[in-house]
Amino acid sequence: MNILVVMFDSLRPDHLGFNGHEYVRTPNIDALAEESAVFGNAIVEFPITIPSRTALVTGNYTFTNRRWMPLKDDDITLGQKLQEVGYYNCAFSDTPFSTSSNMDRGFDEFHWIPGGKCHTPPNPDREVDLSGIHFMPETAPSDVRYYTNSMKSRAELMQTQGMYFPDIITREAVKWLEDAAARERKFMLWLDYFDPHEPWDPPQPYSEMYDPGYRGKFIPMPDMRADHCTKEELRHIVAQYDGCVTQVDEQLGKLRACLEGLALWDDTIVVLVSDHGEPFGEHGTIRKFFVPVYDELSKMVFMIRDPQSASGGRKIGALVQNTDLMPTLLARLGIESHETDGIDLNPLIRGEVDRVRDAAYSGAFQIRGSVRTDEWKLIDNRGEKETELFNLPDDPGEKNNLALQEPELCKKLHRQLWEFGLRWSKVLAWRERPGQMAK
Repeated sequence: MNILVVMFDSLRPDHLGFNGHEYVRTPNIDALAEESAVFGNAIVEFPITIPSRTALVTGNYTFTNRRWMPLKDDDITLGQKLQEVGYYNCAFSDTPFSTSSNMDRGFDEFHWIPGGKCHTPPNPDREVDLSGIHFMPETAPSDVRYYTNSMKSRAELMQTQGMYFPDIITREAVKWLEDAAARERKFMLWLDYFDPHEPWDPPQPYSEMYDPGYRGKFIPMPDMRADHCTKEELRHIVAQYDGCVTQVDEQLGKLRACLEGLALWDDTIVVLVSDHGEPFGEHGTIRKFFVPVYDELSKMVFMIRDPQSASGGRKIGALVQNTDLMPTLLARLGIESHETDGIDLNPLIRGEVDRVRDAAYSGAFQIRGSVRTDEWKLIDNRGEKETELFNLPDDPGEKNNLALQEPELCKKLHRQLWEFGLRWSKVLAWRERPGQMAK
């Protein structure tokens, strides 16, 4: 079997049609979900860009013992294990998933395409019209530069190539798939799209798709607090994000059409993942500053379409983590794996078990950590504010902190998180500061 991994950065599961979003159009992702095992409680162990991808490609936890950093010399990746049994691996990326992060390890071809978001634009001297763009007074100069560079890149690419990321990633991937020489062996194709990552600046028609009547200020990079925006401004910010979501959904449709046209669709395991979600003011913050581990950030999109499996259309509610991708794929292909922190999800996918773990962990131990069970979620905010405890079935929005009402449960879960940290952590700060207990 071939493998196609499609990564959409910052894609929230609850902004997809099959998950019940009331207006965002994602017909291609919805169709894939109908044919996939869909993990509805997939938790990112460290919900920011490179740590999340590290967990995906190595199967190992990062938030206990790493910061944002390249792969270590002794990390063994999914690509390397596949190469050992004859797979030919190719990647296309416009994200920090790049050679500078050692993410090219295990790939026979690695194509990092410059000019995307957060990178130096192809023509840095290009002038762009910033009239009508409203930056908050608190907006850092780096964020102003970040958005300005994105606008320069978009203008340059639209003028020279008639398309913008993510369309260029898809175009290049389709060319590679259509080259028969590239497919002489079984392959893994990894496509790492930065969209719908901020800044949310989709071209037409996506920019007006979900808030066409808006005539207020355009705020490209809001500050950390949602109360810096009016309700109308925040609604428009989210509408821009949702336009990016529909744009990346269309890329999946193009990829599927290519695979079907080449008679590869039924010989290819398709994995759709995101590295994390995106806060939009549910707990006061916009974007992922300081790693707030509420579900709007820590839940990820995670689905696996296996053409030889009868699991299509199953929405699996058991707790899983992004560390589980590597051991799951290797086990499915009959490839012996080295020891990882992840768990093989195939028994769960086949319905042989109803759970593979009793708890899932997330956070950045230098900042905060969380532990969740099927019913409860505890967040240790490391002294920044009080410990939080939520009953998830009754309070899925994580609004009602029950830490004071449930002190014994709070202590039990905190001890569980603490013991997890002692088991995995090499960060002295976590061992010395276990965090604030509920009083």
